[in-house]
Amino acid sequence: MISKAVYFILKAGDRALNFLVLLSFIIAVIYGAYSIYDTSRLLNSAGSDKLQVYSPEQLGEESNGPGFEELICINDEVIGWISTPETGVNYPLCQTDNNEKYVNTDALGEFSLSGSIFLDYRNNSNFSDSFNMVYGHHMDKGKMFGDIVKFTEDDYFTEHKTGELILRNGSRQIIEFFACMNTTAYDTSFYSRYPLCDSGDYDYLSNEDWLQYIRNTAVQYRNTDAGERVIALSTCTNTDNSGRIILLGFIRGDEN
Repeated sequence: MISKAVYFILKAGDRALNFLVLLSFIIAVIYGAYSIYDTSRLLNSAGSDKLQVYSPEQLGEESNGPGFEELICINDEVIGWISTPETGVNYPLCQTDNNEKYVNTDALGEFSLSGSIFLDYRNNSNFSDSFNMVYGHHMDKGKMFGDIVKFTEDDYFTEHKTGELILRNGSRQIIEFFACMNTTAYDTSFYSRYPLCDSGDYDYLSNEDWLQYIRNTAVQYRNTDAGERVIALSTCTNTDNSGRIILLGFIRGDEN
């Protein structure tokens, strides 16, 4: 027969165990709720909604919003706006003297885990280079460059043929998408291509050979007249830390 002392010890242990189980459950619920809140907050910060009042499309006599010029006054490193119809790509473009700042800074100059869409610091801000690299995070629900990965699909690539660049001087330039690449961050054909290479000694492919390389390796490709300027929209994949999706287009319009 169990003594009273042992009985009380067992009962106290049972209560302690129940308390620990309950505490663990409460912690799990709180953590889950915070994770949902944090994900929602991150997606909201990545959304273009709060930035739409600054869109160049807001300019005009009937606009009561602050408009694009005020965004430039807030952050002088905003160099333009990029958009693609019927996708989530509709954001200001930023550029500074490095490729780190706008990984976690939004177009208003505020800290944001979703960062900004930004042009490589080695490119000219007026997109006059023969190759122009633009970066953006791959976010859920089509935020930032989340929809870029959809261009690997046949129907999506077929249905979404163009984008638009609006530079800070008001110049509008059409982007005609011609290829989508599934590659890695170590692909020197893109991430070390002139003028992005740090050394002038880099032996990069000629434009003709480079375009042929794209034809041969792209997951999606359409024949179109080659242009003198290419824009590459680069984002991460969800399956590999080093995986990259690059959407390529010819910039049609006057250089400024």
